[in-house]
Order: sequence, then structure tokens, then C-alpha cells
Amino acid sequence: METLESVRLAKMSSSMGDSIFSSLFKDLAKKVSREAAPQVSQVIAEERARIADALLKSLPFTAGGAALAVLVAELAPPITALKVAGYLVSVGLGGIGTWRALSALKTAPAAPPAAPAPTGLKQYIDEAVKAATDEAEPRALKILQDEKAKLIAALKAGLPWAAGAGILAVATALFMPDIRPLKAAGYVLSIGAGTAGAWIALDRMKS
Repeated sequence: METLESVRLAKMSSSMGDSIFSSLFKDLAKKVSREAAPQVSQVIAEERARIADALLKSLPFTAGGAALAVLVAELAPPITALKVAGYLVSVGLGGIGTWRALSALKTAPAAPPAAPAPTGLKQYIDEAVKAATDEAEPRALKILQDEKAKLIAALKAGLPWAAGAGILAVATALFMPDIRPLKAAGYVLSIGAGTAGAWIALDRMKS
């Protein structure tokens, strides 16, 4: 009888211990999730600003390349070598802009994989992960909604300039007298307006 009673008490003690550990892990996971939300939001904001900054670094070169291509097409003498040289410089500027953007977007090396957890703790860790996931999901949705609102606000800030650039390009193509310097000026102004819109939107994204 004593042996059976001892086994029963041992099982009860083990069950109580499991329950206590499980509760502690779940509470800890929820606390970590709550405290991690601001850091996650900060990381996302920093990544958004990094991408916007990379695109801003490339923008002057890509816009300059586009403007140069227009000037070569409209104003360069009909000498093949000159036109080829102008287009090559234009492509080179675009390449420099792309290179600057990609260089700024280089990611940091990945963190080494975490060591596997001891087998005895796996159950509690799985429960903790599930509790953290359940707790973090609404917070993650809130962060994503905030980021979406910021992105929309940035695009709205640059939209008038982008629309003006499109209207100016269409007006230049359809209504401008067929005078090459005037058409070149219209297209270059259109590129400038589009570049200004992109700059405003990307600058807003950084903030």
C-alpha cells in the first residue's frame, strides 16, 4: 500500500510541477512578447528608413541618366558616335545609381543558429512559443497597419509631383511644337518633377 501511495504522490507531484512550469513559461512568453513589440516596431522602422535611404542615394544618378537620354535623343547631332557615347553615359549613370542602392541594401550576416534545447524542456518551450505567438499576433497586426499607414502617407506626399510629371510628359508629346529644344526641356522638366515626387515620398518614408 505504501508503495502505491508513494507512486500516486509522485505522479501528483510531477503533474503539479509540470503545471507550474507550464504556467511560468506561458507567463514569461507573454511578458517577452509584450516587451518585444516596441523593439520589433523599431527594427521595422529602421529597415524602412534604410531602404528609403538606399533609393535616395541612387535617385540623382538614375534621374540624371534619364534626363541625359532625353537630351541625347532630342538635341545630339545626328552623328552615330556622339549618340552612342551619350546613351552609354546615360546607361552608366543608371548603373551607378543601381550600384549605390544595392551597396546600401547589403544585409548584415545572418546570426548563427541557436543551439537545440534540452529534450526535457522541449514541451515547455513549445508551449511558451505557442503562447508568445498567440500574444504577439495582434501586436504584429497593429505594427503592420501602422507601417501601411506610413507608406500610404509617403506615397500621397509624392503623388502630386508624380501626376504633374505624367501630365507634363503627355503635354510635351502631344501639344508641344515640334521644336527639339522645347520638347527636350519639357521632358527634362517632367523627369525633374517625377524625381522630386520620388524624393519627397522616400524622404517621408525615412521619418
